[in-house]
Amino acid sequence: MAIPDTRPDILDRPAPAGALAKAINFSGTAVEDFFAITIENALSQRECEEILSSVQPAGDDDVPWSMVTFTPHGRLQHMDPSGKLYCPRIGKYMPNLSDALLKRITPFLPLQIATLKDAVPVTGPYPASRGDVWRLSHLGPYLRFLKYGPGHFFRRHCDHMATEGGRDSYLTFLLYLNDEGLSGGATRFHTDPTDPEAATLDVNPKAGSVLVFQQRDLWHEGCEVFQGEKFIVWGNLFYERVVKEGIAIPGADGTRT
Repeated sequence: MAIPDTRPDILDRPAPAGALAKAINFSGTAVEDFFAITIENALSQRECEEILSSVQPAGDDDVPWSMVTFTPHGRLQHMDPSGKLYCPRIGKYMPNLSDALLKRITPFLPLQIATLKDAVPVTGPYPASRGDVWRLSHLGPYLRFLKYGPGHFFRRHCDHMATEGGRDSYLTFLLYLNDEGLSGGATRFHTDPTDPEAATLDVNPKAGSVLVFQQRDLWHEGCEVFQGEKFIVWGNLFYERVVKEGIAIPGADGTRT
């Protein structure tokens, strides 16, 4: 079954009145300068239901969810609960939806994140040492929908920093589509992966909330679901380099072409 993109006008309205950005507080930990925020109520319940229905129409059992795992060595396998990732997922090219989601969350992103300059924790030391500046370009149009049921999980990992058309991803976008009847399934950040006693911080799934966090060296996991189902949308937030070695790049405007 082919999964269509959403309508071009989806989310063509302001965020709900209760939308609010909150920084994840890593103070006093080994990652206190790292970036992660939640945007609560970024989408309404109805908008979440519409997005979910685009991949799983009500009453339609013919949905191409594939049960997959990623092993600790990064290999993709099927039906192996010993792996690092164990849950069904769908990947789909959905540029209408990705553009709409980026438009919705952009007003809630700090200016120092919309444009990365001397942002060593996010980019690493080399872009800063070269005088490079990166500007938020787009949410990658290839989105992944994950469905966690009882016993499903994603073990501790760091997200891969991807490259697309000369642009690099520095942030992960994660949208929670539901929470009713759900037990477990928190996104857990590890402040020191080398210390099993180090503090962890949990973000519990809440329908319509978005989690945005840096990909570089920020260890996290999708905790096991005990009851119900957790649906999320996952994507890469890409940046375009607009200043290289202190010199502005002609034609670089931070938007996708």
